[in-house]
Amino acid sequence: MKLDAYVRKGLTPNSPSPRLMDWLETWYHERAEANLRPNSRRSYENAIVRLNRIAGARRINSLGHKDMADIQDGLKCYSPKTATITWSVLKNALEAARDENLIRRNSAKMVRPVSASSSSLKVNPPSLPDDG
Repeated sequence: MKLDAYVRKGLTPNSPSPRLMDWLETWYHERAEANLRPNSRRSYENAIVRLNRIAGARRINSLGHKDMADIQDGLKCYSPKTATITWSVLKNALEAARDENLIRRNSAKMVRPVSASSSSLKVNPPSLPDDG
């Protein structure tokens, strides 16, 4: 692999695995962006920003179950739809990394996807009329 290809994918001779933030950027621009509509592009770009805040500095070949749990915890403060989109972006990006033999397994596929917490889905019952 040429040096520019190493740099483009976030690889260096001393670190054989790109950081998540570098891989997300490479994957988005090289594979995902061209197939997305404008609103989907914005959703993906925002998801990448969220993922980078939570775990962007981690190497993709070292992501495991605990890292996925940390990412899910970091997504709990967002709406269920936002968390689901972000998780989907992570899962797709890691699957592409697996396809390119950068990782052996997609850790995001090994855990249940982010779901809405029951506290965020509370519905207040309708008020009953006073009988008094």
